[in-house]
Amino acid sequence: MYLYADKRNFLESKPSKEEKNHVIHTVAILMVLTIGVNLLDFNISGKFIYLFLLAPVISTVRDILFRMKS
Repeated sequence: MYLYADKRNFLESKPSKEEKNHVIHTVAILMVLTIGVNLLDFNISGKFIYLFLLAPVISTVRDILFRMKS
């Protein structure tokens, strides 16, 4: 969705290449987390569902680190 919005100029400002990479890598990390939690949850134990609580933490920490670096 982000790439679609960027390609069609729906975003408020034109993001830099570093910002695009940051967003794409963050989404990829969250997708891997989602797939991993689902596999663990269904195959091992239902308690792994709580790992979904890491998604906002990962996203926030990556955003803070990215803004500090820029």
